[in-house]
Amino acid sequence: MATITGSDASETLVGTDGDDTIDGLDGNDTLSGLAGTDVIEGRGGNDRIEGGPGDDQLGGGDGDDTIWAGSATVADASGNTLYGDPGADLLIGSDGGDYLVGWIGADTMLGGGGDDLILGGPDGDHLEGAGGNDTIFGGVPDDIGDSGMDVIDGGDGDDEIVAGDGDDVVYGGAGDDAVNGNTGDDLVYGGPGRDFVRGGQESDVVFGGDGDDWHVNGNLGVDFVEGGAGDDLVRGGQGDDFVYGGDGADTVWGDLGADILGGGEGQDLFVFAAASGSDRVLDFAPGVDRIAMALDAAEILSRTTDQAGGAVIDLGAGDMLVLAGVVRADLSAGDFVFLL
Repeated sequence: MATITGSDASETLVGTDGDDTIDGLDGNDTLSGLAGTDVIEGRGGNDRIEGGPGDDQLGGGDGDDTIWAGSATVADASGNTLYGDPGADLLIGSDGGDYLVGWIGADTMLGGGGDDLILGGPDGDHLEGAGGNDTIFGGVPDDIGDSGMDVIDGGDGDDEIVAGDGDDVVYGGAGDDAVNGNTGDDLVYGGPGRDFVRGGQESDVVFGGDGDDWHVNGNLGVDFVEGGAGDDLVRGGQGDDFVYGGDGADTVWGDLGADILGGGEGQDLFVFAAASGSDRVLDFAPGVDRIAMALDAAEILSRTTDQAGGAVIDLGAGDMLVLAGVVRADLSAGDFVFLL
């Protein structure tokens, strides 16, 4: 066990195999804890910090720092706390469950193996969970601020990702992920697995990816929403959205607004509820796809007429569903199911 304090010069400080406290002070320092439960603080300067084996707490301080939970060459299986502080920092976790905080500056944070918690900070960060079931936030909690244009990759595992403010690129990676673009015009991709994917509050591009995704939702704004391969539930949310199921037997719901809907390959179910607005289905296949409404089939057919754009189901009060390329005579009671 040792307490080591540097100077304002650029130094190399190495701890012991015990529980060390190392303070680099100013200067571009190289700090290494070796084994043990260490507390290492870089302070000022562009520092290089290696925690080594053990459950370490590592802080870069001011400057553009590089921080390894283990070392540059050997991964550590312990759970560590890494925080960048002001500056554009590189934080690399261990094979254990780490806690990484970017704070101020455009940071790059790599969780490594293990179930990590990663908080990005207020600037444009690049966040990757890698292996494990990770929880990733593009910004720190709202009382501190979470703006910035982030790039977030959950990696393998069942991840929970909230992007924060800014126009973000968010990828859930493999596994059953919960991904939320939050505010900003985001590109959100669930990846392989059974994912919950939500665009957030602005105009987003949302992809479910491979797998049977149980909720792919544009939420607020004018969104492009696609389920991808698999049997997906795809929903536009509020706004005038383009909603596409993709391959598989999908449930496609435009929700509020004047939406354009497509099922893609497979036997798809199109949901049209009260107050859905005026929607248009591009590829409805009578006898293959179905439509869910809160009316029986006879009532729906009585409200269907042929118009220039296709068969039009007019429910009144501004609610209208257009089936492009379909005529009234193509439809039968078997094309409809009752929406509870």
